[in-house]
Amino acid sequence: MVIVMSMAVIGVHGMLSGTASMDFGGKKNVGVAVGIIDGFVYLGTGVMSFTYAILLPKEQLDATGKLVGPATDPSNWSAWPIAMIPLAIVGLVLALRIWNAKPKPKGQQAAA
Repeated sequence: MVIVMSMAVIGVHGMLSGTASMDFGGKKNVGVAVGIIDGFVYLGTGVMSFTYAILLPKEQLDATGKLVGPATDPSNWSAWPIAMIPLAIVGLVLALRIWNAKPKPKGQQAAA
């Protein structure tokens, strides 16, 4: 499950960073578009890191360096995939909104 989710996220990130940013940023502003998209990716990663630190069990090692305590019980890790679901749904909704979006031709202003 983790591998499939990672592949899906990496694929979407690659498409957004490359093709979509070129479409929406244009030749002159593609760097700005990539920067904004990547900035939100890193911001989301940082927020999730803090969220997981709160939700997931703390690491405990014994004298030999072996993992012990609540982190070894798989039932204590159920918050990990559940925490991803709401954000995945938000990402899906946002992606569906721009699924067939086309950049405006030059000279045409956006609706206010």
